[in-house]
Amino acid sequence: MEDKFDKFVVSVLIPRLRHPFSTKNGLSVLVFADAIWGHDSKHAAGVEDLTKRLIKAIHKQDLGNTRVIISFIQFGNSVDGRKRLEYLDDVGKGYVL
Repeated sequence: MEDKFDKFVVSVLIPRLRHPFSTKNGLSVLVFADAIWGHDSKHAAGVEDLTKRLIKAIHKQDLGNTRVIISFIQFGNSVDGRKRLEYLDDVGKGYVL
């Protein structure tokens, strides 16, 4: 998951932060996942680092807190998957520059 999300963040999201079509309404990203990544249920297999990287890029360009909205939508009913997504939610809420 981390490598695919990395490519998406680096190749698609960050370059589009100042794109004319994204300046008016921002970008909304829906990620459908079972969130069963790796064996560590307390973290999100590196996805949290990419989330922080994106937040830094947004703040570096002084674009505001609502430029990009990433919603992770869980399919399946894995307790570990839910914990990972809750962790990602906490990272996004608590990572303010």
